[in-house]
Amino acid sequence: MTGPTRPRPMFRLGHLLERRAQLHPDRTALVFGDRAWTYGQLRDWIVTTARQLRRHGAGPDSVVAYVGASRPEVFVLMYATARIGGVFVPVNGAATPPEIAYLLTDSGAAFLVTDAACAAVLAEDGTVPPDVTRLCLDEEPPDGYSVLSRTPDTAAEEPGDDTPAPVGEDDLALIAYTSGTSGRPKGVLLTHGNVFWSCVNGLLGLDLARDDVTLITTPVFHIAVLSGVGSYTWAKGGTVILEPAFSVDGFLTTVRRHRVSVTFAVPAMLALIARHPGFAAADLSSLRWILSGGAAAPAPVAGVFHRRGIPVLSSYGLTETAAGVTYRDPRDGPGCSGEAGLAAPLAEVRIVDPDNRPVPHGTTGEIVVRSPSVAAGYLGLPEDSAAARDAGGWFHGGDRGYLDPEGRLVVVGRIKDTIITGGENVDPTEVEEALAACPCVDEAAVVGTPDPVWGEVVTAIVVPAEGADCSLEGIQKFLSASLTRHKIPRRLEVRDRLPRTATGKLQRSLLRG
Repeated sequence: MTGPTRPRPMFRLGHLLERRAQLHPDRTALVFGDRAWTYGQLRDWIVTTARQLRRHGAGPDSVVAYVGASRPEVFVLMYATARIGGVFVPVNGAATPPEIAYLLTDSGAAFLVTDAACAAVLAEDGTVPPDVTRLCLDEEPPDGYSVLSRTPDTAAEEPGDDTPAPVGEDDLALIAYTSGTSGRPKGVLLTHGNVFWSCVNGLLGLDLARDDVTLITTPVFHIAVLSGVGSYTWAKGGTVILEPAFSVDGFLTTVRRHRVSVTFAVPAMLALIARHPGFAAADLSSLRWILSGGAAAPAPVAGVFHRRGIPVLSSYGLTETAAGVTYRDPRDGPGCSGEAGLAAPLAEVRIVDPDNRPVPHGTTGEIVVRSPSVAAGYLGLPEDSAAARDAGGWFHGGDRGYLDPEGRLVVVGRIKDTIITGGENVDPTEVEEALAACPCVDEAAVVGTPDPVWGEVVTAIVVPAEGADCSLEGIQKFLSASLTRHKIPRRLEVRDRLPRTATGKLQRSLLRG
């Protein structure tokens, strides 16, 4: 991490939203269910929450974790924590008690905010460390929790209570945990500057206007949502529609009812929408584009939306880059699977070989990124932090890809996911792409499994299409027309579902278990 910088209000997480509240206090900022808040009301809610956190003992450098459902309070808590100079830790409410216990302990959380339903789950002994102050968003909280109310207690106000704590560009704002697709989650240290410059990149890389209506249906604990398109919308003065969970029927209804113009979706969500019986007749005329992230968007799925005049803007970003660093241009066609567009103006992307030397366009290698949005490091992991950034300041995240002739990034997969069978390298993403076209396959993943002769063999794990019967022989015959022999799976597993994170990333570590 670099040394501290002098306090500058412009970099503080939430400052841009509060400035919008000063400029346009009566514009609608947020809609959740049948409730709506103007920018002025949302700012007042943030200030009130910051005041209450202070009364419970939180202050500069306090680590405040949220565990629970997707609701407006997540954004409010994040901005309120930044206002008091604290550090916010978003935790997936669907995580198991042992997973939550690990994240609370690893982050050093001194304050836990949750809802009543999640508090009941966390009642399991040992989930919440005993010295953590427990706050509940709902009335009648469980034993051991105090209510964090929306209503300010004016009698308890103190002079200067609402003054934001001074923070600098390099002060810590968030500890955002990686999805743990290939191991135990790491706490990514994101500064106020990281999130600020990520927002600037988003505003420069995407076509957003002050009259845009942005729909968020993905879990809000993820960095792509917390510092992504919702924050960009508020910086421009638009309206965010927040849904507690995703469903295709709900998505189609909300787009029509609120005249949604932009939204964020992971590829798995796009596939469900495209296959829905009501998709063809749904009124999606207000949608200007869909931002896709979390995983590579398959070209066939993107093509379905493009044929309806709705560009799918695939992007590339990581928790370590505080959201996106590349974005597809809405004027481009569907492109190939994995195509993630050009680097945003304040980000650089290049491809390097195993010796960290840049390779020509069209050559696959490791994707490396340099941007002021790149995280300061990993919590408690100095060796990992040092290894992730080279002497030139390039971040090495372990993803593979190449740049096309126009410089657009195409994401291929993870370096560690490469299968080596009989001395030949196999890219699992290429095999998965071919499997996606197989009529008997609904979903597919490809991993390498140990073999005494070949070292590893290509193994297909598939979810059959409804009513279909998948066999290894049938899949091998289908793939023989498009793949060389060493890439064709030698083993097949049939499952009811594939393990994915909340943002649609395939959890390959669970497939290998």
